[in-house]
Amino acid sequence: MTGKWTNFADFIRRCGGAVTFERFMREALYHPASGYYAHHITDVGREGDFSTTVTLNALLGDAVAAWLREQRRAHFGEMPCAVIELGPGNGALLRQVQQTLEQVGERELFRFGAVETSPVFRAGLKRSFHGSVEVYDTLVQALEACAGAALVYSNEFVDAFPAVQLAWRDNDWREVFVAMDERGPVEWTKPLLRGIDADAPTRVREDLRIYVHPAYHGWLRRSLSHLKTGAVLTIDYGRSYPATECRAYRRHERLEGLDIYAHMGEQDVTCDVNFIDLKRWGEQLGLRTDGLGTQAEFLEKWVPDLAARTQASPAAAFVANPFGAGGAFCVLEQHKDCR
Repeated sequence: MTGKWTNFADFIRRCGGAVTFERFMREALYHPASGYYAHHITDVGREGDFSTTVTLNALLGDAVAAWLREQRRAHFGEMPCAVIELGPGNGALLRQVQQTLEQVGERELFRFGAVETSPVFRAGLKRSFHGSVEVYDTLVQALEACAGAALVYSNEFVDAFPAVQLAWRDNDWREVFVAMDERGPVEWTKPLLRGIDADAPTRVREDLRIYVHPAYHGWLRRSLSHLKTGAVLTIDYGRSYPATECRAYRRHERLEGLDIYAHMGEQDVTCDVNFIDLKRWGEQLGLRTDGLGTQAEFLEKWVPDLAARTQASPAAAFVANPFGAGGAFCVLEQHKDCR
């Protein structure tokens, strides 16, 4: 879509009356003139629209650093290797990882790259890391720069891709469209006319909504063929079953239902991720799965002093709590061997 829109009503008018939910989400987040990530996002954390577990405590950075150290030894022996973070945003996790590696004396064994599409965050990364991190437009570029040998990780990257919203009606899955009437935003469904490789619930009810990420699946297909050897770590909101939650965040206020259309382009819109889909998609592209579990289980595995740190810090306890952020996030560990 070309031309700048000012709000949801203006966007719908320019589109001719109705669009898929997936297109709404893509335009709301990535439209070059009006999208949230392109122009309106300012920061992540206390001063931004939302916080991540990384902005709350350093536990996740320490766990990712430990994972990187182990994967380097497993795939590259004593040789230095390339590390690529996907969607680092303001660089909070990347900074924590580097600091932890510095503390254990292994910082020089890793060459850091970042894949970031937001012009706001790209500029910030280049300023704050002073050339110590190479910033790329795409994962393909980053992998080509290291001949396809790398350790790749992400935190809250997948849920930034536009999702397809499906509704179960009349014994079939139908795609959700959005439009406007005199009262405001409205949703309705049409028959699903395209095939989507995604897990579906075994139990359904009338008007059950699920969210799937074929845009991310397509991105994986285009990108992972360039990974020759290494490992991939994926951390995100989600579960090991079809996702049923979508929300928006604006100035730390959580918005749901039709409210997610109210401030189009001025807020983040995100849907939970089905990690069974991610696992299968990676395996289809030659990855082998090493582990799939909660963030709490991942921290337990990679942070030796976890118990002491959670006892000393309420923020750390929340990040690791299986009934808090530790259970709301899933972690997928995969690797690819050189053939």
